[in-house]
Amino acid sequence: MTFREKLFASFLGVALLICLANWMVLTNLNKILFSFQEVISKTAPTIKSLYEWKLALQKEKILVKELERVYKNPAKRKKLLLQLNEVQSEFARGRVQIEYSLFREKPNLLSQVEKLWNQRYVFILEGRFYEARKLTPPLEKLIQESLDLMKYQLDEKKRKALTIAQRNQWMNLWIIGGLLLVSMALGGWISYLFAQRIHLLERAFQEMGKGNLQYQVPLQGKDEITHLCRQFNEMVQKLREISLSRDYFSSLLETLGSILVVLDRKGKILYGNPSFFKTLNMTPSEGKERNIFDFLVLPLDSSPKKFLENPDQENEVFLCSSKNETIPFLVTLSPFLEDRFILVGQNLSRQKKLETELLEISNREQRRIAQELHDSLGQHLGGMKFMLESLVEKAKRGETPRSEFLEHLAKLMGEALEKARNFTHTLYSLEIQREGLKRGLLELCKNMEKIWNASCHIEWKTDQDLEKNLERDLHLYRIVQEGLNNAFRHGQASEIWIILEKDSHEWRLVVKDNGRSFSLENTTNEGMGLSIMQYRARMIGGYLEIRSHPDHGTTLICHFPL
Repeated sequence: MTFREKLFASFLGVALLICLANWMVLTNLNKILFSFQEVISKTAPTIKSLYEWKLALQKEKILVKELERVYKNPAKRKKLLLQLNEVQSEFARGRVQIEYSLFREKPNLLSQVEKLWNQRYVFILEGRFYEARKLTPPLEKLIQESLDLMKYQLDEKKRKALTIAQRNQWMNLWIIGGLLLVSMALGGWISYLFAQRIHLLERAFQEMGKGNLQYQVPLQGKDEITHLCRQFNEMVQKLREISLSRDYFSSLLETLGSILVVLDRKGKILYGNPSFFKTLNMTPSEGKERNIFDFLVLPLDSSPKKFLENPDQENEVFLCSSKNETIPFLVTLSPFLEDRFILVGQNLSRQKKLETELLEISNREQRRIAQELHDSLGQHLGGMKFMLESLVEKAKRGETPRSEFLEHLAKLMGEALEKARNFTHTLYSLEIQREGLKRGLLELCKNMEKIWNASCHIEWKTDQDLEKNLERDLHLYRIVQEGLNNAFRHGQASEIWIILEKDSHEWRLVVKDNGRSFSLENTTNEGMGLSIMQYRARMIGGYLEIRSHPDHGTTLICHFPL
């Protein structure tokens, strides 16, 4: 064998060894990547399903609490049971995606979760809420234990993969280094490229472990690592969606208009939503760790101990703010976890104010009716009584009454009857019941013109008539009646327009006058009338809009649905 042949053979052998070494590197790395990819593809759906179970359990807890509160209401109970069935369906869908082979270390773990879940659901359907609540902590613990097991397996596979990769890297580098510096550099360069991308995945898992679900692994090329990185990014995206759903429910609790407070067994405040601290006029740091009974004024027949020992009952209480203001609330205390309570309360200030306004308006109307009966109808009836007594005296004396006297008496009786009829129409319009809203408003306008000596016009700016609805028409009639009284009595209007118009999505009933304007902030009795009009508008699914400008009078618009 010549030198050239030996040199060629040597170079050929080195080249073959380099190829063999690189083939070994690639083979081992492919095995590692394939194994790691297989673990991720099996584990990702399982982790996603477990997170969905956890979220579904939180939803179910909220629904169960609401179901327990309205259990005696068949309509609400049916609606909540349908929502519970949807949560149960989510649990079933998640169970299909779980890879049971991943739970070889604890084969009975998932079966325990399913058993507790189904047993709890049966308790809920049977109305056994206390037994259902007892199963909630162990169920949460089992789901969390399943998640921890998946995370542990991922960490273990990652550690093994990195260990094997590093061991193969150094072993092949030694082989290549012993053969040729070029082969060592080539092998090191190839190993570095793969190790760098594996470290990117490691960093991604570390970021996910810290709770950073915004981190994305950069995609390079179209090989197996890129595919693995893409699957990881998809998994993080799904986890982010689940996290957003959880944050949505958290923000929902934060923005509730009602107060929501978490208490311990002694009444100490552990958490309060912003509405609670806003009502107390203090910051969360000032109110936290204090006792709820520092702010809560209970009924005379109750005590803090009795209040805490009898949950799930509605109580009317008062909350005392830092400004010594007492605000009425309707509160319900419900057990939460093993040693907690949740206090939910609704502000009754608006309701109490409306009740007071209704009572004041009722008293005011009674005084007005009495005054009008005395001033108008009473005077006519008194005159008629005097004339009839005079007729009786003349009859006793055998005298014949003059025709002028009887005509005057008949005229007084006709006027009294007319006043009684007009007064009855101001209290209740029979035309609404018989012929609809338009006819009732026409009669109302005629009566108001006679009473106030003013002009009242009705414009129906639509070809389509309102469908006859007695309850809605009476509310609209009372709104117009109150608007006319305010315009004549307080605005001193001389002309009023009542307009009904319609567009593609609503009706509008407008009462417009040319009287004096007024400020909504400075109303007293009129303000009570406005509150009742707004209440009537809400009763028919609409709302009230008021515009008042100097020199342009006042416009009252009632918007209500088609």
